[in-house]
Amino acid sequence: MKVKSSTERMETKKIKRKALAEIHNKTVREIKNTPAPEPGDVRDVKPYVREILLHYMREENKSMPSPDYMASQEEIKWAMRTVLIDWIIDVHYKLNLLPETLYLSVNLIDRFLTHRIVSIGKLQLVGVAGLLIASKFEEVASPSVETFVVLTDRSFTENEILRAEKYMLHCLDYKISYPSPLNWLRQCAQQKDVENLAVVILDSVLPEESFLKYSPSMLGCSIAYTAREILYGESDDFDAFHEFTEHTLRDLLICICEVKKYLEKPILHSSIFKKHSISVTKYLGFLHSK
Repeated sequence: MKVKSSTERMETKKIKRKALAEIHNKTVREIKNTPAPEPGDVRDVKPYVREILLHYMREENKSMPSPDYMASQEEIKWAMRTVLIDWIIDVHYKLNLLPETLYLSVNLIDRFLTHRIVSIGKLQLVGVAGLLIASKFEEVASPSVETFVVLTDRSFTENEILRAEKYMLHCLDYKISYPSPLNWLRQCAQQKDVENLAVVILDSVLPEESFLKYSPSMLGCSIAYTAREILYGESDDFDAFHEFTEHTLRDLLICICEVKKYLEKPILHSSIFKKHSISVTKYLGFLHSK
């Protein structure tokens, strides 16, 4: 029996990864090209959207990290988290992963850091483990562990990453899913251009610790409201926001004001400009010209 050389094994892995990527891309295209379900179709969930989102609201506090967890950390600081999340956004963009994967990975990282003290040297490993778990949970075909080894400049081995993944899952009691702010953002945006701008804003606030105190429903709605106001001016139509969250405008006002205040300053996270270069130039240029 012929034993394959290391070069042959690597070539086989590349072929397998390419095949998986092609299957993934084909599946995504098929999903995008699938026509919207007709009324009465079992795939039509619109009649249940409000019920689903209100259920998420009742559950969202269970999967929120502590907004001041850094006080219990001994070595790492908020600035280090900012750098880590900026890097996660960059990696997420390079790997062309789903938006849901990004928000879930950040939530997993923050929840883990709420419960465990981490050294500076292991912080990036926590980020890798969070992104790996999120990609396995959300993607059709998640990136290989070897891919993450390369993306960290081989700072960690495959075995270290797999052990970190197992440890994070154990610490979180295997409770991975959480109600993403995207759920409310998309419903409240109502228009595609508002949704596009809202996603840019949501990505840009991810590295900012000051937004950890807001629930996903409040953050998603506040950002959608801000995006709509930027594009179309103030509106008295608040029905969609209240319908899907039961938040009043007064409830959201503090978060909305903080989002606006954040947008008045230059966005310093380089990953945001790489990922949303056209949108950032178009929308934020429009914002500062008003």
